[in-house]
Amino acid sequence: MKMAFKNMASSSELNLGWSVKQLLDWREVESNRSRLQVQEIKLSQSGEWQLDSTCSISHHSQRYFRMVGMNYFDIPRKQRLTQPMIDQPEVGMLCFLVSRQFGGWKILLQAKAEPGNVNGVQFAPSIQATCSNYQRVHQGEPVPYLDYALKSDFRLYDQLQSEQNSRFLCKRNCNRVVKVSETFPTADSAYQWVPLNQLFPVLAQSHVINTDARSVLACWLLSNPDILSKSKLRQGELQLLNSLVADRPLHDLGDLQHWLDSLNAKWKLDRQQIPITELGGSWNWDDGNLTSHNHAFSVRQIAVQCQTRENPAWDQPIIAANKPTNLTTVVSMINGSLHLLLQARLEAGNRDGFELTTTIQAESIEAQSVEESKYAENLPSVTTSLLRFANSEEGGRFDQCISEYEILWAEANDVLESPFHRWVSLSQISGWLKKTNFITNELRSTLSALLAIEFSDA
Repeated sequence: MKMAFKNMASSSELNLGWSVKQLLDWREVESNRSRLQVQEIKLSQSGEWQLDSTCSISHHSQRYFRMVGMNYFDIPRKQRLTQPMIDQPEVGMLCFLVSRQFGGWKILLQAKAEPGNVNGVQFAPSIQATCSNYQRVHQGEPVPYLDYALKSDFRLYDQLQSEQNSRFLCKRNCNRVVKVSETFPTADSAYQWVPLNQLFPVLAQSHVINTDARSVLACWLLSNPDILSKSKLRQGELQLLNSLVADRPLHDLGDLQHWLDSLNAKWKLDRQQIPITELGGSWNWDDGNLTSHNHAFSVRQIAVQCQTRENPAWDQPIIAANKPTNLTTVVSMINGSLHLLLQARLEAGNRDGFELTTTIQAESIEAQSVEESKYAENLPSVTTSLLRFANSEEGGRFDQCISEYEILWAEANDVLESPFHRWVSLSQISGWLKKTNFITNELRSTLSALLAIEFSDA
């Protein structure tokens, strides 16, 4: 089936209240108000972090997270590697407050400053906080609206989901959406109620909506077609909604589960924690700073000042990137239903075996698997680009770690499956979003961007 597409971000003015420009102007105001300053320091200059008895970098409270060393077998590159990883066993809270009003859904958006964000401030969930933060280990101000997230019984979505498995060790966040009866006035200008459907075009913008917000939006809206259907959808978006409820997959769910079970039976995670000062290989340790000419990232200690955070000054370790990650997803219409060519991937930080991610997920050409390299070579001649955007990932733990996302359209017969790739229908993905540890954080960000594309018959 031939399709026509429209990138909704090309329209600057939207129906009702907010325009894209107004949202970006609000973010700029909050960025200036935050007075965010980040300075690189040495670990020995930190008043809060130290190299502990396990040779990990840890906080003096033994909360937040640790930076540890990891030795593991990398399946795509088929070799043993060492790298630093974030060990954060606490479950973070990512929660949107929403309200069903006359005229549609409204969502409480937060303009949140993070030290590693491109642009400083990005739009975040209403509540975005680690357990240590909302329990006020830092002795700072309370997290606004936390009681709604923790105590409300009106949960429209509630599931644990993984973070970036290449950087976090078995880390999960609670992705939650809570319905409130009315859109109450906000006491801080960093919070605004925005019509839900007017947020969709912004999902096509680079460095505007953070990865945590994208994750919650994708989980909630794409796992619950009824909610999406009650938003004011454009005609072209109805094709996306139809695919969510369609039951015409190329592979039935049992076959896909057998595929994943077979991969999990064949490949097991082989990883061991090691002292972070003894990573070896090309890693160099310099008073808490770790660099490597063979890896796309490094670790450094930073001191942060931010006037709009619960604690206006702190320091922390952070992972910094020196090259972008390629996150490319191929989509097609099969049996009248939207399908995505997904990759099953087992990374060093995975908790429960393989998870499904984008068609290509690689920090560099060298990091691509053999199958990914073949796709990267052949896709330009058989695909059409639907959407490109960039995102700086998890600015609280990553510094300028940019992912370059692209969604490509192809005829399914022109792009073949591989041992690690399968065509999966959007309705099947919808079902998996209701479960934990099936869909990677990177794929959830991609799925959120589908809401910014209008699909229609050509």
